Amino acid sequence: MRIEANPLPLSPFRWSVFVEDEKRFYQMNVDTLKNNSTFNSFEKKHVPAGLNHGIEGNNIIGKVENLEIVKTYLWFARFPVVTVKEEAEGYMVEYFDLRFNSLPPRRPFLLKVFVDRYGSLKHAELMFHTIK
Repeated sequence: MRIEANPLPLSPFRWSVFVEDEKRFYQMNVDTLKNNSTFNSFEKKHVPAGLNHGIEGNNIIGKVENLEIVKTYLWFARFPVVTVKEEAEGYMVEYFDLRFNSLPPRRPFLLKVFVDRYGSLKHAELMFHTIK
């Protein structure tokens, strides 16, 4: 288990607290001036049921994490949440670092990797300012 607290931008009174266990990240945003907090839980790796079965979808995250762009992103990210979505001609694997989850609906530093059904890279997009 790992626990980390980070101050939010522009205020020493607002903090994000992260707890990591084997399968999930937990995030609590605390505002000491307003005496309130929010709590969220995230699966580290979300793959829809049945997607990783069979020869095509077998271990798609493992295949994507061998790509250099993903290795670089994971080097930078401290709390990476991974989501796999099936598309018409393959998969979209999305990486988002929870450190930047404190200013909804923005999602800076979002990496989207598009691969074919066998895990070969089609293209990737690194976004610095997105709206979820």
